[in-house]
Amino acid sequence: AYAFYYCTNLKDITIPEGITTIGEHAFYNCSNLKSITIPESIKSLGSYAFYSCTNLEDITIPEGLTTIGENTFYASGNLESIIIPETVTKIQENAISNGAIIYSKLNSEIHKYAEESQHPYIIDEIMPTITYTPKEGIMAQKQYETTINVVDDEYGVGIRETSLKYQWTQSTEQ
Repeated sequence: AYAFYYCTNLKDITIPEGITTIGEHAFYNCSNLKSITIPESIKSLGSYAFYSCTNLEDITIPEGLTTIGENTFYASGNLESIIIPETVTKIQENAISNGAIIYSKLNSEIHKYAEESQHPYIIDEIMPTITYTPKEGIMAQKQYETTINVVDDEYGVGIRETSLKYQWTQSTEQ
């Protein structure tokens, strides 16, 4: 609780894996905080944890989080979108500023919260299409050039450039 309370010079932070809770008022009024990476080990966000973080624009809540406290993301005026997984089963009053669009799954607790609080929300049940195209004429070699295209459904929701992640693996199997 209160760990970075009023740290107005804090611009970005990565919470280390293994931390399970972000306490009450932890980043309260960190007005220059623009980016935060929350690990999958986080299970709850305390009340007022990101209250008045006016430079946060969007945030992705990781799978596994179950609780979002009262006013957690409230008064965060630039918060445009928030992606919340189905694992969140408890979300308290005024957890999210009214201007933020909530991305959720159909009939989840978050979907119910968005409807009851009259928040703008988007239900995105369609996964994006990912295609991998190797450069023509390339034979086995140590370096390759390729193009990866990610296309979402016709409504264009669910893909945010800042949340795309890539992982390269090698295998002798085809």
